[in-house]
Amino acid sequence: MNTKELHIDISKAMSICIKHGLKVYPVVSGRKFKIEVDNNGNLKRYDKEVDSKELNKALSNTYKHFAVQFIKQKEDANSTEENQKKLG
Repeated sequence: MNTKELHIDISKAMSICIKHGLKVYPVVSGRKFKIEVDNNGNLKRYDKEVDSKELNKALSNTYKHFAVQFIKQKEDANSTEENQKKLG
């Protein structure tokens, strides 16, 4: 797991994801749950099943993972813009 993921607050992670159109929620699978991600209408359901005790941690980790990806994309875009300004 990326160190940055460990330090991002779940509220901030959820805020970032929702602003980007990404929602994470549980789907019942027998007596357990699977995590489903709705990324602007593109649905992805993960195969791993978790029980109710693990559910909050799984949802939190999923939100944090995607939030870090969005942050990295933004940082990459900013560094690309800075490099273009230096060259131009």
